[in-house]
Order: sequence, then structure tokens, then C-alpha cells
Amino acid sequence: MEKQEFCMEKSQIFQEMISRISKLSQDSYLMVTDMQHNLTFVPESTAEFLGIPSGWCEDGYKIVLEKSVHPYDCPEYTEEMKKRLRGINLENDLYIRMGKDKKYVMTQIITDMILEQGKNRYFIVLLRNQNVIPEIDPLTDLYGQVKFEKDIVDYIQQGRKVAVLEIEIDHMNDINILYGTNYSDRIQKVLAYRFIYMMDADKAVYRMGNSNYAFILRDASREEAAAFLEKIRARLEESVVLENNHFDLKIYASGIILDHYEGEISTVQSKLEYVLGKMRTRRDHKLMFFNDLVQINGDVDLDLMKLIHQSVLNECDGFYLFANLSAVDFYDKCGFSKEMEYRYAVKEEFCGKKPTGEIFMPVNTADEQMKQKYMNMVRCSASNSSLEQLNKFGLQMFYTADMENVYYAKDLDCFIVAEMEEDTLLLQSIICENKVLLSDDLSRIGGKYHKCRLGFTPVQEDMHMCIAERYDGSDDYRLFYRGQEMESIEREKLYFPELSHA
Repeated sequence: MEKQEFCMEKSQIFQEMISRISKLSQDSYLMVTDMQHNLTFVPESTAEFLGIPSGWCEDGYKIVLEKSVHPYDCPEYTEEMKKRLRGINLENDLYIRMGKDKKYVMTQIITDMILEQGKNRYFIVLLRNQNVIPEIDPLTDLYGQVKFEKDIVDYIQQGRKVAVLEIEIDHMNDINILYGTNYSDRIQKVLAYRFIYMMDADKAVYRMGNSNYAFILRDASREEAAAFLEKIRARLEESVVLENNHFDLKIYASGIILDHYEGEISTVQSKLEYVLGKMRTRRDHKLMFFNDLVQINGDVDLDLMKLIHQSVLNECDGFYLFANLSAVDFYDKCGFSKEMEYRYAVKEEFCGKKPTGEIFMPVNTADEQMKQKYMNMVRCSASNSSLEQLNKFGLQMFYTADMENVYYAKDLDCFIVAEMEEDTLLLQSIICENKVLLSDDLSRIGGKYHKCRLGFTPVQEDMHMCIAERYDGSDDYRLFYRGQEMESIEREKLYFPELSHA
């Protein structure tokens, strides 16, 4: 059959095609292939989306492969489309980076087949632009944090077993300072290429920001995950050479095994970041699984307790913990001492004043870009407390993953974590790149409140606004410590940030 004859015939099949695609959103792009004659029809909207010619063409999917598919995704696209052209995996959607002029977006590919006399006749493809640009890291072209979170959600909902690893490249900030961002960016690109060649159908790599990368290994045991990490470590031991400068890179590594995981989805990355912080503090480059660091049933890990004692005796200034009231006697017997904190409140004369400047607005109703801005700022926030938590991303996000109590003031370029309890404002955290006075924050908080309690120790500049009261944890917990340096907590009237409690 000639192409012209086929084009005249197309009206006979449109009714069935339209009935199939009408169930889908209008924000979709269609391609139809006549299998018998290897002719693909590309509508103008699809052609515009992919940057390919519209109309009828031969070998349409090869044209798409050459012009529109991200180079990293070409092998998967080729393999999966061959299956679907044979009628295999039609029920499973495919997610591929596609676009024109090398401006890629995550694209959902939905496929179907129309049979004629029992034979595959018309192959239908619908492309859905997911329109989530943050899914692609612009520097490395790897998947980004948004795609990581989406995949984790999918695996948890499926009850699928996955091993999740996160690594942090050591000394990358030093390289950035010594050689400039150009060098550090080029190193990141080299690493991305090395990682991508280690992937297969059961592995995926994501850039999480800065010098952090995550890996998801489908159906992998902890032994397989540990073996894969050693392969990563081996690739990093192959020095990166730029303009005769050799960079020998080491990593901190954390892992978690999810197998019919029933915990909060939002805490998976927080747990990985928490372990990374521990390993960074210890300058320990071994792989540590969260499953080993924290006992899920709440029992005390005696080996971990021994490590705590050794750390205090050898190199650590001190160690503190917030003990469940039922475990108070245990920590007494282990040689820990009780400590009293001082909790701070703002003097009433500074509370409930009429707001000035731009009022703090909720972040949970903002776009993804604002939420990403919050997460980035948590990583590099200035100290707004006299007792500040370092490397606080993991725990901060543990408490604020749903963004429910997070607010932003544009003119201050500042986030706060706060909530209202009757007539009392609970101000738990101030997150900003530059230090902000407490009075400036309070002057931008709307709502009626007569009292304000702080979830942290105010800085010296704000002390005149505050009063302190001795606090033993009430009915929630008791503070225990080891190490003489921790005795200053009560003496200096300090209060551990509430969002640092683990």
C-alpha cells in the first residue's frame, strides 16, 4: 500500500483511537504507527514537543531516539520500545527524559495496540510531559531529588524491597574554595559519567545537591548494596585529573534497606542524612546502615552504648541524649548524669504587636521551587541560636518534611518553623543564610498571640527580649549527659533545639 492510500484510510481508524485517548488528560502528545507499513503519524503538537518533523514518516521511533531522547536513557528507550512494539509490557508506563534542543523533561510514555484480524496493526503512543524540571539536575543531567522522592514513594507503595544508598564526596567544599566552582562543577560531571556507566535495569543514580548522590538498588540485599558501594569507592579511587591536577576523592556513606516499609515516606532521606552526619562527625568513611544505628523496636543497642562511652573517654567533648521517662533508671546505672536545661520565652511586651513588613506566608501551599529553597537553606543556614545544631538537615527535615509549620518572609529571605497553641506562639526554628534579629522575625508574624515560647536558645543580641526558666523535660523526657564539657548546659542556661531531639 502506498503512503497516500494509507493516509486516506486513516479516517477509518480515528474513531477507535479517539475513544482510547479521550480517557487521558488533554495535556498529552500522540503518535500512531501503522505496523504493516512502518509509517508513523506525528501530529504538530507532538512534533513541537519533541523537535521532530510533523506528518507521516518511516521509522518514527528511530527518529525520536536520535532527536529527542536523553543520551543516558537511549538504551532503556530502545529496549522497552522494542518490547512494546511486540505487544509486551503495554500495561506498564515508561518514564524517559525527552525534549527538544537538549532541554529535557521527564516524560511518561503510555502505549497501546489496536489489533486487526488478530494481528498487531496500529501502535499508539501517548507522551505526557511531567513538567517537573527539578527532576533533572541541570549540572550533571542525572535524576534529581524530586525524582528520587517520587521513586521511593512508588517502591514503598508497591511494598518492594530496595536498598537505598547516599554518599557525600569528602572535601568537595575545599576544592571549591581552592580551585573555584568551575573545577568542582567539572569534577561533578566526571563523577556523573562514572556513576551512569555503573547503572543497569535494577539501579538508578540521583544527584541530591551539593556533593551528595543517592542510589536505589531494586531487590538488593544489604550485602549486595555493600558490594555495590565498594565498586563506587573503587571508581572514585581512580583519580580525577583536570589540567594536571589530581583529585583523590573519598566518600561518607549511609544506607537503608526498605522491605515492606511501613514508616513515614518523608523520613527516608532524613534517616540517610542523619547517618551521613554521624559518619562525617566521626571522619569515618565506612558504610553505615540506618537499620544498624537505630533499633526499630526501641531497645537499647549495647554495642552502640559502648561506642558512646569510648568516644567520651577518648576524643569527644561530651554526649547527650533525651531519655524516655521509662528508661531513666537505665541511664543512671550506665554512668550518665541528669542535666537541667533553661527554656526561653519572649517577654510579653514584645509579643502580639501589629505586623510590619512582609508577613510570613505558609510554604506548604507554595510551589516546589519554594520547598526546594527551604531544603537548600537548611543545609547552609546561619546560626540563629546560642546553642546551634551543625549538620542539621536530617533531623530538621524529619520534623518538617510535610512543610506544615514552615513559613517564609520574602523581604527577610528567611524561613521559620512555628505553630500556634491557643494564645501562645511556638517559634521552633529560624532558617536563613544571614543572621536575623528575633525582633525582625516577630514583627512579620501575623495572628493574635500574647505569649511566645522559643524552641532554641536565643543569641546574645536577642537575650534582652527573653526570659529563661529551668526546665527538666516535664512529662516528655529527661536530659542525660556524659563528659565534663556538658556540665555547662545548666551553668550557661542553654536549651537544646527542640528540632534536634532524635
